Amino acid sequence: MLIKCTEMVSEKGGKAPVSDKMGILQYALFKMTSIMPRDALRRVQVQLFDGDEQELPVRHLVWLSYLQEIFELGLTYFDKQKNTSKSNQEAFEAIRLVQKEEVVKAIYALICGNQEQVCQLTDRSYEKMRLLEELRKEHCKLLEEADMPEKAKMFRDVAAMTGLLDAFCDYVRSEAKKAGKDDKNEVTKLIEEVTDPYQFVYRASHNLSGTMATIFRSDDNYFCFDSARAMLVQLLGKEINKREGVSDKGTRSLKVYFDDVRNAYAALFESDYKSEKEQKDFTTELKLSLAAKFPEYFKKE
Repeated sequence: MLIKCTEMVSEKGGKAPVSDKMGILQYALFKMTSIMPRDALRRVQVQLFDGDEQELPVRHLVWLSYLQEIFELGLTYFDKQKNTSKSNQEAFEAIRLVQKEEVVKAIYALICGNQEQVCQLTDRSYEKMRLLEELRKEHCKLLEEADMPEKAKMFRDVAAMTGLLDAFCDYVRSEAKKAGKDDKNEVTKLIEEVTDPYQFVYRASHNLSGTMATIFRSDDNYFCFDSARAMLVQLLGKEINKREGVSDKGTRSLKVYFDDVRNAYAALFESDYKSEKEQKDFTTELKLSLAAKFPEYFKKE
């Protein structure tokens, strides 16, 4: 397939192809995901011939396809103030992060992106939030298929802890609104505390009368729910059965407590993330993943 760059951006003295600004490989990745449906991308092997032969990994194509659809990404945007076409730097950065396998960071970067370059999400963007959850699952799945088990496990652990902590963040948001507090301030400050389970619990207790929250399994939370449940099975064994429930409409739920937060961190840090650097890397990814559950609080004003 011959890919020709048709997108142009303004520069001094005229116009230039956007591929000159972002790189041929990055342009090819973006164009392939624009041309082919996601299911087809999973089944093809794509090679780029530009002097040297380079493979476009299936996982990068699939992940980028999701990001394109969710955030309605283009390679250029029109700058109304300067009345000119410019490169979409938000899209360029997302592509670079995808190439580094850093999908969680790419999601967060786009959530915080410039509204002229990125479609901004809210908690009411139901279909897009559903696709984000699908992307979280595909991130782990395709890392496993690419023989990167350690990375895949870390991001599954991130999803598990996101599910667990999101239950408390969502509860804090609800209680803060009832009390007439600034729910954005309360939730964002709570998310900042994910580096320390004791600080997280302490901060959450400012808005909650008890120590329990509930995780609900829904289309926009199923992967985090399943991952959190799997982690809690390891911690609780058969006791997990006493925590589970099903609504009249068939929605599954799981009761979680402050002790679960502390015990989950302890188990992860004792077995998988022992060094200070490993713990910092893990909690950084966790903070960004949890923030993405509340996109309206992190979008650029």
